[in-house]
Amino acid sequence: MAIATIMKFMNKKISCTFAILLLGFFFFVISEFRILVDGSLDEIDVQGDPTIFRFSDHCGMQVESMENSFTPNEDNQSQRLHSLIFLVSHGDSSAPSEWPQEVSRKAQWDCTPQVLPRYWRLNQHVNFTIVDPEGNAQDRTITPDLQPWNSDTQADYACASGQLTGIGFRQMVGLGRHLATSYDDDLARIIGNNSSRLQVRSLDTQRSLASTIGVLMPLLATQPLLQVFGRGCQVEVMVQPNTTCEPLAIAEQLRAGKWGKEALAAFKETALGDHLLSRWCHQLPWPCQARLFGSSCFSLRKAATVVANGELSMCHMIAKNANSSFRLQHEVLSVVDHEDGRILFRSADGPALTSVLSALIGFQVCKDPLMARPPFASRLVLERWQSKDRQFLWRVIWNGQDITARIPGCNGFRSGCPEKGLILHLA
Repeated sequence: MAIATIMKFMNKKISCTFAILLLGFFFFVISEFRILVDGSLDEIDVQGDPTIFRFSDHCGMQVESMENSFTPNEDNQSQRLHSLIFLVSHGDSSAPSEWPQEVSRKAQWDCTPQVLPRYWRLNQHVNFTIVDPEGNAQDRTITPDLQPWNSDTQADYACASGQLTGIGFRQMVGLGRHLATSYDDDLARIIGNNSSRLQVRSLDTQRSLASTIGVLMPLLATQPLLQVFGRGCQVEVMVQPNTTCEPLAIAEQLRAGKWGKEALAAFKETALGDHLLSRWCHQLPWPCQARLFGSSCFSLRKAATVVANGELSMCHMIAKNANSSFRLQHEVLSVVDHEDGRILFRSADGPALTSVLSALIGFQVCKDPLMARPPFASRLVLERWQSKDRQFLWRVIWNGQDITARIPGCNGFRSGCPEKGLILHLA
């Protein structure tokens, strides 16, 4: 009797254990199936969701634009371009860091060099020298760092984190070629025979330095400028070795906690969105994280939520602390102080461009996802125009679109923003 009771109890226990295991397996299968179904449904509905549909816009800006398309009005027929300020972000890059606690095979970005079209004229005779603010030469390379080859990477050109890809370098050369075409004669006239009228400053990172040089190679390849920047010519690219002290390197300042804990939290949230968008641009699978039963992978819908939330929190935080306006005012005043004209080329990270845009047009930048989170290879161009009676007007071009009229105090002028008004607005 006792033995029968024990056997009956054991059978119940075994059955219960089996049922629990079976139930766990059932939920695991359902969760994996749900992930697959959610992903496929998202794929079907991509074009119907603007939050997702604009993902590809972040992969790089088109170069068609209104740069140097100034049309004088009837009252002012004799304008000429006096100076230029370029603020340019880096091109397509690998994610700056790995996805936290990713359990699937880690994504790999391809840094294979891209072939450039032969008709893209490049000035390969210039020697670019990297210097610090005191003029001391710095040892830097624009060649991307690669992951060591092993059985996991299985690639000769697997990018390390935060590196300009071959696609990114091609983007920047294409942008330089476009700007050279837009400003061909004016570049040569402004610089004349004095190469010091071109002043270049870059963020001290591989992707920013490589992007800067990628733009400059075709920009300095117009026929007149080849006479100025010929064989053996030295062009200095200034960097601030302590990146957190660089006004246009806001991401580095945030990462270092210089803006406080709230700003650091917003930066981390935005960085997750940057990572997801970089995967999208390279058609890489979404990250997967461990769960109680198996793993859970991101869907397009969830990725869109992370991207949108990061943009909103970061943009509002930056707009409230638009300290790059002081930097922009400094750049504008440095141009104003030189009667013979200047060309200033500055590299900036995405948050810095957002901050500068906020200084120009205010909180409305946060309503535009491509201002709140600028795409790869974005550019902000400020053109200073001079009339015969020595009056100066400014035009502001953001990724090819004239946004001058959106600056407070500038919308009543058809030909541009009066210089005094712009300086006063940035004060």
